[in-house]
Order: sequence, then C-alpha cells, then structure tokens
Amino acid sequence: MPCSATNVTHFANCTSRRRSPFAVEPGLSLRRCRLCQHAVCRNRLRLSAFLSRVELHRSPSHASNAGTGNISTLLLSDALADIEVKAAIEAIAGENYQNAPVLLEQEYRKNNRIFLYREQGVIRGFFMVGWSVVRCAAEDQPCVFLGLSSVSPAHKAKGIGGRLYRAFIEDGRAWELAQGGQLVWWFHTASSVVARSWWNIASEIAPQPDGQCDDHLLWLLRCISRAHGMDAYASESRPYLLRGYAKARYASAEVARLNALRANSGEDLLSRLGIDERNGDRVLFIGRIPQVSMR
Repeated sequence: MPCSATNVTHFANCTSRRRSPFAVEPGLSLRRCRLCQHAVCRNRLRLSAFLSRVELHRSPSHASNAGTGNISTLLLSDALADIEVKAAIEAIAGENYQNAPVLLEQEYRKNNRIFLYREQGVIRGFFMVGWSVVRCAAEDQPCVFLGLSSVSPAHKAKGIGGRLYRAFIEDGRAWELAQGGQLVWWFHTASSVVARSWWNIASEIAPQPDGQCDDHLLWLLRCISRAHGMDAYASESRPYLLRGYAKARYASAEVARLNALRANSGEDLLSRLGIDERNGDRVLFIGRIPQVSMR
C-alpha cells in the first residue's frame, strides 16, 4: 500500500539515522520507499524533511524537580531495541491497563519518540509522542500526537506525568524557535486527570473546560479527526466527543483511583459528557505550544 496521508505508520517509525525508509534510485534523483516501493510516496517526502528537522539527540536531558528524577528523550525505535527499557515500558503499562500488550502494539505503530522518567536510574514513567504532518486544505500542518503516558502506580500523585508533558512542550518550543513554524498537538483521553493537566499547561487548547473551542483549532481538530479515521465516531454537534472509539481499557485499580479523584474534584467536562471509559468513549483535544517557558 502506498504511504497515503492517513498511513504514515511505517514511515514515521523508520526515520532513524540507521534505517531511513527512502532509497535513492541508482543514477536517478527519484526515490522509492523501501517498504511500499512507491515512488515519492504521495507527500511523504515532505514528512521526511519535516522529521529530519525535528530529529532529537539520542538522549537529551530535561531538568526535573521530582526528587532525584530526570527525563530523557529517545527515538522510540531505539528505546524498544533496549531490552531493559522495553521491559520497563511493558511492566508499567501492564500495571495500568487490562489489555496492555494490544495497546502497546498500537502505540508502537503510532508514535516515534518517547520521554522516559527515571528515579535513581529506574524508569518510573514514560510518554510516547508521534511527530507527523497532516494535510489541511492546501497546507501541510506539522503536528504531534500525544500518545500513551503511564506512571508506575507506586509513584503516582508526584507530578511525574505533568513533568513528562512539560518536557515535550520544551522540545516543541525549541522546534518552533528553530524552524519559525507552528506546531499543533492532539490527543484523546477518558481521564479527567490527564485533561486537567493539559488545561493547566496550555491556554490555547480545545475544548476548554467549559466545552468552548477556538474556531481555527476546531477546524484543525476536524482535519486531524478525518485524517485518522476518528470522524466516524465523532458527535455531529461536538466533534471532539468520540463514542466507542478506543480499544484501551484501564485496569480495575486505575479505574477506582480515577473515580475517587473525580469524586473529590467535582464535575468537569468529561463527566458532563458522560464519558464511559469501558465503552471506549474519549474526548479529542488539540492545542498549540505555549509561547512562554514551561520551567
């Protein structure tokens, strides 16, 4: 299958220095994708150039105030090639999700970078992201999917998740400053804890806590929803409301923890929308990188 606008999986996950997906044809300027063998791969060469500009160092360090913890960033392919790192990711995900192996397989395909939080050398949490380009009208919109984030239950309520999110924001700001462009990021969640974290981090986010949306962000949200096949699950009146979309299911202990936090925090947008995690309901969020430092 050619690399279409909605099929960037094999492309995005093969963009390491060691395994570029594009081979130059001998004696020609034409390039072909080694995996699908289609010349030029319909707009994927633009994504190749884009991802080469967001290529991160192998393990840049981000300062953290969570005890002795620190955050590093890796290509997801490099992280998964490390047996100990992969085992830690699978163990943490298994503590939080009923169907962790299925969920991780999906996340490995959708993401191409990972932030790792370590405390005294031990991985306690992670956050996967997927850099890509989505075609909106006649323009290519650089965007980042905020994928699976997970923290070991014994280390929750310490702000680790928020620090992982802020590490991504720092990298996004660095890209914008270097390239002079504007990123948007997006994610979907059934967790009020995750939603509140992002409402606290970003002012330019849709939907807002009251359900209101900036017109341009809403337009971009619809573009991303169509590009990734989410529009079939979206409400007509609230395009950010997805019913029965997600396959992931929280572990029973995590469901109990989230219910307790929601009860203590009061009603929010997700509860007003009647989001049922067990049914696969999610709220789709989109936002812009804050223009001030997240330190």
